[in-house]
Amino acid sequence: MENNDILKGLETIDAKIEDVISDNKASKSAIEAEIKRIGDEQVKLAKALADTAQKSVEVPAETASLSLGQAFTKSAAFENFSNNRKALFTFEKKADTNAATSDYGNIPAYRKPGMVVSPEAPLIIENLFPHVPVTSNSVEYVKEGSFTNNAALVAEKNDKPESVFGATSLATAKIVTIAHWTRITNQLAADAPALAAYIEQKMQYGLQARVDSQLVTGTGGSTELEGLLHAGNYNDPVTGKQIVAKDFAADSTLFDFVLKNKAELEGRYITPEVILLNPSDWTKLAMLKDGQKRYILGGPQSVATKSLWGIPVVTSASVTAGKYILGNISLGATVYDRQALNVAMSDSDNVNFTQNLITIRVERRLGVAYEMPQAINGGDFAIPVTA
Repeated sequence: MENNDILKGLETIDAKIEDVISDNKASKSAIEAEIKRIGDEQVKLAKALADTAQKSVEVPAETASLSLGQAFTKSAAFENFSNNRKALFTFEKKADTNAATSDYGNIPAYRKPGMVVSPEAPLIIENLFPHVPVTSNSVEYVKEGSFTNNAALVAEKNDKPESVFGATSLATAKIVTIAHWTRITNQLAADAPALAAYIEQKMQYGLQARVDSQLVTGTGGSTELEGLLHAGNYNDPVTGKQIVAKDFAADSTLFDFVLKNKAELEGRYITPEVILLNPSDWTKLAMLKDGQKRYILGGPQSVATKSLWGIPVVTSASVTAGKYILGNISLGATVYDRQALNVAMSDSDNVNFTQNLITIRVERRLGVAYEMPQAINGGDFAIPVTA
């Protein structure tokens, strides 16, 4: 059974559980029988999910670390809950303070390396940000403006030049909570490997996917993060006139636009480390051909890593089509972790106790700050047409 089919089956199970709970006409015995049947089906699907994850990547025993789901089901709190049926318990997997190396920089590892989430989108965006743990509900920071370096050799008795910092401002990064919950059956809760897979590929993935989306397009509203594409968090070299129409020849392509962005950043001593594009925009680039109808990026048989001018390209549906981000995110922004991934289980929520159900909730608290927006270029992914 394919991963996608398994996940769809689990979503159907969730709906069935809610339908049984809301059925006021069914007898108690009928409800209990249906819950047991659904529970058996839920465990079967969760075990299949665990099997696909285990078969997908072999991790050597000496290097393997516990994923969130594994750590959760092996915790003393979960064992006590299983044995004594406490009404509520929570478990928090602390952030890994060791950096995990990827093609896009060093990051705290929130997921077990190699955890398969296909066919869902890979969780890459957050990996681009450095992480700092905090204990407060907000973070004040100085947002740096432009910088003109006028340092020069000075003859004796002459005035020294002044370097100019653009307007800086004191900003606040608020800590937000991202969470979701669902109901599972007692049968699934009793099967540790199946429960671990369920937590990792359904609950944890869903939450982390929302984090990735917020880090790109978050509006900064009362309950939202500010994303990379939020006004003020990036430098638009076109509106800022650092890149203008006269820089391009009549036959220029978006490859030239990317190269101009790279040169503009490097001219300010900023080394770009990543390009973020919507998959549709990357597809447009991949389809470009030269004068002899040959694919510029290698064609359908190419297995080369996505990159342009030596800069890794990350494609994500979180990036708005027609927009781009190109720069050094690890220099320009920081994710502040208030609370790592937290899992809570309760058998006393609503009708859980009487119907042999358990509510499972996964949540996380974090904020993001953009200390140096000038390190991140972005805007419309198009060659400017006016000077």
